[in-house]
Amino acid sequence: MVSRRNALALAGAALLPVAGCTDGTGGSATPTGSPNSSPSPEPGPGDPPGGSSTPADLPDWESDWTRSVEGEHVLGLDVREGTVYASLSSEGGPNAVAALDPTDGTELWHTSTPGELEGRTYAEWNDGDDQWGVTVTDGRVFAVTGHADRYEWTALRALDRTTGEVDWSLRRDRSLAVRGVHDGVVYVTSLEFFEPEHSHDTPEAPLPTDLLAVDAADGTVRWSRPFAGVADVAVSPAGVVVAAGTGLTCLDHDGTGRFDVDTGTEGTAVAATDARVFLLGEGGPAGRPVRGYALDGTREWGERRRVRDALLDPERGRLYAGGDVTLALEADGSLAWRADVHGGHPLLLGPERGTLYTRGGGARTEAFGLPDGAHRWSFDPRERYAWPVAASADVAVVEGFAEGRSLYAVDAAAGEATRRRSFGDLATLFTVEIAGGYALVGTGDASIVALPLERVA
Repeated sequence: MVSRRNALALAGAALLPVAGCTDGTGGSATPTGSPNSSPSPEPGPGDPPGGSSTPADLPDWESDWTRSVEGEHVLGLDVREGTVYASLSSEGGPNAVAALDPTDGTELWHTSTPGELEGRTYAEWNDGDDQWGVTVTDGRVFAVTGHADRYEWTALRALDRTTGEVDWSLRRDRSLAVRGVHDGVVYVTSLEFFEPEHSHDTPEAPLPTDLLAVDAADGTVRWSRPFAGVADVAVSPAGVVVAAGTGLTCLDHDGTGRFDVDTGTEGTAVAATDARVFLLGEGGPAGRPVRGYALDGTREWGERRRVRDALLDPERGRLYAGGDVTLALEADGSLAWRADVHGGHPLLLGPERGTLYTRGGGARTEAFGLPDGAHRWSFDPRERYAWPVAASADVAVVEGFAEGRSLYAVDAAAGEATRRRSFGDLATLFTVEIAGGYALVGTGDASIVALPLERVA
């Protein structure tokens, strides 16, 4: 398991893996590990050329405001109905969540909690640049803090969205993770700690994990279900789906079983709509298996494709995938479209689901028009690594890394960069969110930087 402390050190030092933890033998819990995971492949013969802007010639993307906050790092920024919720971290704790006005950075409330911010608190599905954050609902903000890196405890806390007051907390001598919220219930996994004697030790057997259905109003556990070796959990209107080992289990929201099947392949990620379950399996020389299951457990389709990452659009019922090519699969497994352009983590849907952004070959960002998948443009910032991190209707934000970190404002229609902001040789950018007409940047030096979108489009 990669602790928060080690992940922060790696992120600040170089582009190295910041992997999530499985409940088995370690590694990424989903197919969407950090964009820092590995270099993109070199451009293939079918890849289009990069954009024409020269980064060195771009005007500086000047900020309208910068806010320094308590703590050492701004690990997460999450937006809900015009308010930004910032996850603030200090080594060893305490952690804090602050609510901010995105137009000027005014702090609306600030709540400190013991322990350090833990991974897997952020349960949203379309924000691949985030490693940490909070889950925000209509009335509450859910945060998990603790000392998992010491193998001691973690706690889930529910904060009132208006005041920041702690409504309730749930503590376990295990590693808790928020997996989703539906109809007044927070679905949480509780993973048994494994403390290695040596740094590279792994469990001899898959670690026990309890799936908890927690009442969002008062924190009581409505029901629980034991598993082992959980790789991923998906919460949908139809139920809760768990991928554990080669097993795939779907539960109704009351905890009763809908189906439990052996897929014959190690699942690494699962996603679900109200009518279908999508499973990605362990990779191999021929690629990763992608499968679709009905809600009675029947495997409706499945094939092996050379994909590295996938993103579900639950509203369209489509699965977007990137690898040697970029493609979209309909819910029935049929091919909606395919482009002979490299794609990979992160995959990001733009506003109104009108554009799909992905990290392409080399250090490029690719943009595809939706729903037909027409390749719109390719932007190459001429850096060692680059990937899309956020998008408004008019601007795509691309992060680049060579000696230091940079952000580019790219015209969403033409693919031309209009501004560049350098954050220095050793700067760490943890998250970028669009809110209040800004690209808000959470940094490793305890600041939030507001880069205006209106003047760069």
